[in-house]
Amino acid sequence: MRIIDAHAHITSGWEELGIVRDVGDSIRLMDRYNIEVSFSSDSRALRGDYKAGNDRLLDAMHHYPGRICGYAVANPWDGQAALDEMKRCLDADMSGIKLHISHTRLDYDHPRVLPFFALAVERNVPVLIHCYDGGRSVDRVAAQEPEATIIMGHMGGLDWPSGIEVASRHPNLYLEICCSCSEIGIVESAVAAVGPERVLFGTDMPLLDPCSSLYK
Repeated sequence: MRIIDAHAHITSGWEELGIVRDVGDSIRLMDRYNIEVSFSSDSRALRGDYKAGNDRLLDAMHHYPGRICGYAVANPWDGQAALDEMKRCLDADMSGIKLHISHTRLDYDHPRVLPFFALAVERNVPVLIHCYDGGRSVDRVAAQEPEATIIMGHMGGLDWPSGIEVASRHPNLYLEICCSCSEIGIVESAVAAVGPERVLFGTDMPLLDPCSSLYK
């Protein structure tokens, strides 16, 4: 069976918490758990110098071709410069876009964020979003951008029942299972609501150990 990780990172980037990881740690975890491919972003890029983070990711893709695939990251507060950075990364063969509401403090349907979903539709790539609020603004943006393929990272987090409910209303939403929340029945509930084709395996490694998602 091929194992493809839809939500990973090449660094944890939580040095302030004493958590320091690099792409080598991700590759070792992939080898340990027989994960063939990981679709990754650079954690530091999410809340720091996103250009430098994207460059680190491009370097990782170069060193581990076919194993590390990339989500481009930029801060929507930077407007056109951020969109240009996304285009640069997609032109360099990254596979999608990553947006993180907790770092930018912008809802996904905010006027500064919507152009990134439009770009994803134009380039035919998915958008992986951090979703730990049950999917409130995701519900709105999925309706406004029905052609966008949107992956709900953590599928709503602690409010995963609401995340599943939101996904059930929009065929362009996919649920991704990694989360520090591991209640019994999460995966079964997601599959029952949207079908197995729209429930994706992800790990959040190397911040989280992939064994959690594999056991789910």
